[in-house]
Amino acid sequence: GSRMDYGCILHVADYSAAFFSNFLSSLLHLRREVANQLGFGTVFVFPQAARDRPWMRSVVDSGAPVGFIDRRGSHRERIRTLIALAKEHRASLVHTHFGTFDVDAAYAAGRDESSNAPKTELAPA
Repeated sequence: GSRMDYGCILHVADYSAAFFSNFLSSLLHLRREVANQLGFGTVFVFPQAARDRPWMRSVVDSGAPVGFIDRRGSHRERIRTLIALAKEHRASLVHTHFGTFDVDAAYAAGRDESSNAPKTELAPA
C-alpha cells in the first residue's frame, strides 16, 4: 500500500509452553497495534520446542512470520540464527522476552553488516 515500510520488530521469546497464554495474546495484540499505529511489521522467534505446539497455528494465522532458535545451541549458533532472521526480515528492533536469549540478541543487534568495523566475535568462556 501507500504506507511507508519501516521494517519490523523481531520478538525473540523463550516460550514453548503447551498452552496458549496471556503472554501470547498480548504479543498478537501488540503485533496488530504496532502495524496499525506505527507501520512496523512483526516477526516472532521461538525455541524449536514451540514448533509443534497447538497454539503455533494462532501465531502463524496472525500473518506474522515465525522463526525458530535452538535453545541448546551455542551462543555463536544462536547469534548467527538471529542475525540471519534480522537480515531476512530487515528488523529495525530486536526485543527479547524472558531473558534466555538476551546476550545473543545484543550481539546480533550490535553487528552492523554495512560497516567496515571488525566483526564481533563471542569468545568462549
